[in-house]
Amino acid sequence: MHDLIGSNVFLGDRRIGLLNDILVSKAHDLYVIASDQGEEILIPAVSEYIKGFDAEMKRLDLTDESVRLLND
Repeated sequence: MHDLIGSNVFLGDRRIGLLNDILVSKAHDLYVIASDQGEEILIPAVSEYIKGFDAEMKRLDLTDESVRLLND
C-alpha cells in the first residue's frame, strides 16, 4: 500500500496529479491526490475507479468512470 504514495496519477494520457496519502476506512480506502491544479481529490480505492498500478513506473491509472469524481 505504501508503495502507492508518491505515484503519478493518470486518466488516460493526462496526468491528474500525485497520490500523496491513503485514508484507511472500514468500507474502502481513499486515495488522496494532490491535483496539478492545486486541489485535493479523494478517489475510492475500488475497481470502479482504479484501472491499474505500475509499481516500477510509480503510475496509478484511473478508469474513465472516475471522471465524474474529478469534475465534482
